Amino acid sequence: SKKGGRGGRVSGAPLKLEVLVMGCQGAGKTLVVRRIKQLCGSRVPSEILDTQPTLGVELDELPVSDGASITLREVGGTFVQVWPNFFDDCGAWAFVVDASDDAIMTTAAVELWEVLNNAKMKTKQCLIICNKTDAPVTVCDSEIARRLRLSELAVAGRSVTVVRASAQVGEGIEEILSFFSKVCKDSSRGV
Repeated sequence: SKKGGRGGRVSGAPLKLEVLVMGCQGAGKTLVVRRIKQLCGSRVPSEILDTQPTLGVELDELPVSDGASITLREVGGTFVQVWPNFFDDCGAWAFVVDASDDAIMTTAAVELWEVLNNAKMKTKQCLIICNKTDAPVTVCDSEIARRLRLSELAVAGRSVTVVRASAQVGEGIEEILSFFSKVCKDSSRGV
């Protein structure tokens, strides 16, 4: 049976997964998406590091493997109020956190939990990307986990995956793409 834009497939149709990419303004969502595109062999700007805040929504469909594809829907951090408009169509989601910005961590936690607590997102695979780990000063993993209240997720029976990354230097991008590829394949099998 067809599962709308979320993923899965009609017999013989290619595997597709829509991934909603969210996070506070300046967390590095655009560069993470560009690095994933680069890894998939898609065209990216020659000045890959030259990014501007996303004003609205950016869509990128990328081939992953065996005819499967993922669509990354990046929603600008200033558009928090419209994030819920895209919850129905996504099959998985990523939340990008700036691991170098201690001051924004509380805001990031609030936004993350707003999404986690939304009924439409409770059963969807979540990837938390702790970006900018290449910065001279970063918030340590245990402090990020504490501030984002990640231990409460296990208590609530929620499964999230956390990846440390630096979109600036391309670290962790393969792990991010691997996560989405696995979710895409799992959704086709009804896992």
